[in-house]
Amino acid sequence: MESSQGRKKRRLNSGPLKLETFANAKTSKYNIKELKRKHEFIQNAQKVRRFRKQLKSDEVPVSDSRAEHPPQHTTSLDDGQAGRQSQEGETSQRKQLKETRAQLRQTEDEGGEGSLPRKKKPRPLSQVERLKREADAKRAAQEAERLERLREVEKRRKEKEAAERARKQTFVKMHKKTPRGQPVMKHRMEHLLEKLQKDQG
Repeated sequence: MESSQGRKKRRLNSGPLKLETFANAKTSKYNIKELKRKHEFIQNAQKVRRFRKQLKSDEVPVSDSRAEHPPQHTTSLDDGQAGRQSQEGETSQRKQLKETRAQLRQTEDEGGEGSLPRKKKPRPLSQVERLKREADAKRAAQEAERLERLREVEKRRKEKEAAERARKQTFVKMHKKTPRGQPVMKHRMEHLLEKLQKDQG
């Protein structure tokens, strides 16, 4: 029995890697594009098979009618008229075939005669569309947050300005003096009265 270290040494000392081994070392065997292409091919083949089965069950194929009436090559007028009639019959069969195909397409589009009308499934968003929607939602949320912050800042600024104005007014009133240098008591009494009213209210 050889240990794992011995195997590692042997692998490392085995010489340079081949170009093909090096190229395939990192690639995975799972190719999603190839799988999608195969899946689409299989679906298309199934649809074609169903369509052909439907045609066979609905009508007589054109090739059988040709086998029943093989073309006759004669020079008489009657034979020529008969050939024209057989050609007209073939063209009418072709017209019928086209009509039935058109009807079949219509019934497939409508979802069949007896089935309920199909509801179309919403197409799933691609990764780019999904990321774009997420980015738009994030941007809108950030913008709303920024506007809210601006409103709060503006409100605080206005409150500060109002308080500053009131402080200046009270300062001017409280520092008024009489001609003899005594403080004017009228403003001080008003200030005390306002304080008492605020405390009670």
